[in-house]
Amino acid sequence: MMAEHDSIVDTEELLPLISRQMVNPQSRILWYGNEKTVQKLAASDTRVIVLTDVVPEYRVTSFSHMGMLYRPENPKYGAAGSDRICRKEGEKASGRLCLEAPEDAVFYGA
Repeated sequence: MMAEHDSIVDTEELLPLISRQMVNPQSRILWYGNEKTVQKLAASDTRVIVLTDVVPEYRVTSFSHMGMLYRPENPKYGAAGSDRICRKEGEKASGRLCLEAPEDAVFYGA
């Protein structure tokens, strides 16, 4: 699995590499993101399965490498979880605003 908009994993570098290194024709990679990006980076690799990383009903605008691991029912990080991760490195003010905002005012993304 890879998320196109991840801020930690350089998926635009990794996707072509995986296409070359995964030699088993039965291998698959799930790409959460834009199909146009896959066409640009790995157009000839039919093993790349493209899925959207936009889920409006959950106010999700993109995925990261962490977000794909949590189910909506997760008691800590799920839709009604006890914790909210509200930060990008170095952005203390926006993190505080996010934590204090009502749930329906927060959108989630990488």
